[in-house]
Amino acid sequence: MARPSCTFPPRWGLECVSIKGSVPSPTELRDNFRLQPGDLVVVAGQALELDCVPPAGQPEPKVTWRKDGVTLRLAGGRHQLSRGKLRVALARRSDAGVYVCVAANAAGERHSRGAHVTILGKLQCMRVLGMLRVTSLISPPCREARHRAAAERCHGSGRQHGGAELWGTG
Repeated sequence: MARPSCTFPPRWGLECVSIKGSVPSPTELRDNFRLQPGDLVVVAGQALELDCVPPAGQPEPKVTWRKDGVTLRLAGGRHQLSRGKLRVALARRSDAGVYVCVAANAAGERHSRGAHVTILGKLQCMRVLGMLRVTSLISPPCREARHRAAAERCHGSGRQHGGAELWGTG
C-alpha cells in the first residue's frame, strides 16, 4: 500500500491518512415540528394562513402541504408557500378541510398534526318588518342596514338567536 504524501513536516508527529471515496455527510430529520399548524376559521374572501416550522434536519427539510391527503400544487395558483407558511388568497368554501404540513429530506418524511380549516360565508342582511335579520351567509354585508347601531349588530356585535340570526332595531 502506497503511503500518502503529507503537506506538513513529519517532525510535527502528525500522520497522514488516505481515504478512498468521499465521506457522506450525515442526514437527519428530527421528530418534533418546531411549530405545528393550528385549527382555523376564516370568512370567505379573506386570506387563509397556516404556519408551520418543520423539525430540524440535515439537509434542511423541504416543506410541502397536503389538504385532505392530497399534495397542494403551489405553482401559479392561489396557494403560496413562504418559509413553511401556507397562504391562500381569497379563501373559498372549497378550501375547507384538513391541512397537514409535510417536512422531507434524505433522512425521511414527517407529518404535522392535521389543522382543521373552516370557511364561513360573508354575512348578508335583509330588512324584515323593521328589524334586521341575517338571512344568509353570502356577500355583500348589511346593504340594507340604515342605522349605524343596526349595522354594527349585523356585523356580529349584536345578540345571536338560534346561532344563525342576529337581530337589531332598523
